[in-house]
Amino acid sequence: MSEVKKETENDSTFQKLSQAIKTSIWSDPEIQPYTNVKDELSECDGILLRGTPRLVLPQSLEQQAIECHHAGQQGIVKTKRLLREKVWFPSIDRMVQERIKNCIPCQAATQANGVVERFMRTLEKAIRTAHLEKKNWKQEINVFLRQYRATPHSTTNTSPSEALNSRKLQTLLPQLTEVPNPEADNSIHETDSEKKRKMKAMKPAK
Repeated sequence: MSEVKKETENDSTFQKLSQAIKTSIWSDPEIQPYTNVKDELSECDGILLRGTPRLVLPQSLEQQAIECHHAGQQGIVKTKRLLREKVWFPSIDRMVQERIKNCIPCQAATQANGVVERFMRTLEKAIRTAHLEKKNWKQEINVFLRQYRATPHSTTNTSPSEALNSRKLQTLLPQLTEVPNPEADNSIHETDSEKKRKMKAMKPAK
């Protein structure tokens, strides 16, 4: 709390804001971002408060507050919710969104969750289809998994079975006997890297 008080005293905008709260004169352009909530603002012992109350943070502490409340890599909604319970500043929503959109672990987790969700949707579809066709859903899951493991991935152009075991999985379709390819791993990595490079090039710049 002492740090908040110190930074508030050193912030020229907050000094003008404090004066506006006391005089009810809000004509200074520098404090315009606060005018929408002016009736909720108050001051106590050199610290500005809003409503319930929540601490109104000076600009120097905004990013620090976001980092503290983003610990644990929570998403945008949860981070906003947690942050709003404690503090407030005019650009709170935009700054949280920008921080999390630029958070590499968050994006990796989101992409990973997306892959899992797509897989689960496909698996659920196989189960629903089995029920509709009056088939044993457990047996149909085995069929689904066999097909999934044998199907080339859109990124690597290699099936999961071949990537893991260096050989293609036997399916109901006839196929020629193939000699294991020791260069398969390198080919997979090269194809994966190339696809990712193309996807990155197609992604619009921020």
